[in-house]
Amino acid sequence: MKKVLLIGGSHRDIPIIKTLKRLGFFVITVGYRNYYIGYKYADLAIKEDFSDENKLHRIVEDFSVDHVVAGSGDLPYILASKISHRYGMGNLDNPEIAYIIHTKDRFKEFCVEHNIPTPKGVVCSIENFLERTKDLKFPLIVKPINLSGGKGISVVSSKKELENAIKRASELSGKNTFVIEEYLEKGKIIALSTIIKSQKVVYSFVAEEFTAKDSFFIQTTIKTMMETQKINSIINIVEKISKLLNLKDGLVHAQFIEKNGNPFVLELTRRIPGDLFPTLIDISDGVNYTESVINGYLGKEISIRRQGPQIDNAFRHNILAVKNGIYKGLKIPSSIRVLEQLEIIEPSTYTKSGNQVAIIIGTYKDQLSLKEIESIIPITV
Repeated sequence: MKKVLLIGGSHRDIPIIKTLKRLGFFVITVGYRNYYIGYKYADLAIKEDFSDENKLHRIVEDFSVDHVVAGSGDLPYILASKISHRYGMGNLDNPEIAYIIHTKDRFKEFCVEHNIPTPKGVVCSIENFLERTKDLKFPLIVKPINLSGGKGISVVSSKKELENAIKRASELSGKNTFVIEEYLEKGKIIALSTIIKSQKVVYSFVAEEFTAKDSFFIQTTIKTMMETQKINSIINIVEKISKLLNLKDGLVHAQFIEKNGNPFVLELTRRIPGDLFPTLIDISDGVNYTESVINGYLGKEISIRRQGPQIDNAFRHNILAVKNGIYKGLKIPSSIRVLEQLEIIEPSTYTKSGNQVAIIIGTYKDQLSLKEIESIIPITV
């Protein structure tokens, strides 16, 4: 049985772990966080800090690992790329390309250099942010370069707020470098997940995303239909980036913000999207998306095929605790048909307001609107 090392092991990695096992692989996860629950699905869980590359080398050699796969995170993809090229396994981009894509400052600079439509912004440090942002118009958004899930991000409307946001972002990220952009208010967030071959998109999935209240954490994702012209415009951006960077065949996942009909790229990644996003695609489009992502990583033939019915009114929702207290489990309204459910913490566990407690994929009558999402969801816990 071939062995796959998955760098990670959080709940975000469960779809890829389950699919790897279904494909007949022995799955080894590596990660030391106590809240990682993906290890329950793996054949072997090694509790080590995966940011230590020497430990990863030792695991690969000690367990005679055949393949390496990145979990749902920027650092895991960069590390998987390094391992892939060091040991000659798989089909991941070279480490320099991985760095450009998976670090916010490098990617911002790349977009500006190559005229990729992106919100007007700069890369700056604690020492020079006032000088660097003097030509930007408020409101601004401050982004640490090494955090995901909306952590450390702030929208500010004055220099004083900007100074405070920079200090907060530095404390949370441990870094002194940031991306600061003009904030596109009331822009629509669009997720585009694709499979590419020879830098051309051969499959795409489009969804609209909504953040949690007073947060930049993506809470709800709704499969959506877009005009062909708009889809083609964002696909063209993905293909332009893919060609410029000579990306390997496989997954390209991008997030855009649309303002006044114009798309601006926020991020583009080669890591699998988290929080059951792959399962949303597999179920709602009825295709073998997760399997195709894995085949891309392993350097195997990618063949997108239909394996179930298409469900056009599907959505994914991250359920957050509404207050501090004991999590008692889910109470899902009968109007929602649940297609997949994952509890991240167990009932009777103490949690804090805003913490992620569960994820569901479901359907509700016809296509959901944001107003309907807010009235039906969050589900009480």
